[in-house]
Order: sequence, then C-alpha cells, then structure tokens
Amino acid sequence: MITKKLLKAQAFFRHNVQEFVESVGAGKQADGYILNTPIGQLHIWIFDNWIACRFENVPLATIFTKGISNPYTGKWNWHYYSDAATLNNGLTIADFVHAVERLLAYIPTEEDVAEANRHRQMTPTKRVRQE
Repeated sequence: MITKKLLKAQAFFRHNVQEFVESVGAGKQADGYILNTPIGQLHIWIFDNWIACRFENVPLATIFTKGISNPYTGKWNWHYYSDAATLNNGLTIADFVHAVERLLAYIPTEEDVAEANRHRQMTPTKRVRQE
C-alpha cells in the first residue's frame, strides 16, 4: 500500500537525484537527463526508488565499471528499498553520487581505449573472457 508518507519520500528521493545530476552538468531531456562524461554520454532516468542509467559507449563503460554495467546494453542501474525511511535518508544515493563523481574524474588510458575498440569489433557471441 502506498501511503502519503511513502509518496512524500519518493518525491524527496527524486528531488535529491535530480538536484545532484543537474549539479554535475546533466542536461534535461524530455524523459530524463544526458550527462557528458569522459567515456561518452550517460543517459539517466529517475524513478520513485531507482535510477536507470545507460552508457552510449558500452565497451568503455564495461571497462570503467569493471563489468558491473551490462556488457551488451550499457545499462547501469541503481535500486533502493521502497520504504519511507530509506528514501528519506539523504545518504541513500551516496553510492550513486560517488560512482558518478568517479566517472566524471576518470581518464581512460590508451590501454582502456584499445581494449574497448577490440570489444567493439567483436560480436557478442564471439566475446570470450580474456585471462
């Protein structure tokens, strides 16, 4: 059941995320935001208790996130418990904030770019784990 308290907490969560992404330079789009990063554009959509993100440059994003983002779609999502206590906590999105700040400070090495280019040239069925 969605209570007034939960609705207020969801609005607080959305506001905190919007405030942060705008503070780091994300541009508002019709259905979300686009943030220019050192590895290309990051699309961001904000929901009641989660943040959906998708990288344009999937191979380089996979290297940056060390495989946490989806290596085929570039999705990099952030989910949180949908309860008022969690969503009202201003620190709830601290992990997202930290990750985006790391991303904005990231400088891809020549090796990162070369690895991303190798991945880009392979089809998903040809990708093999390199050890």
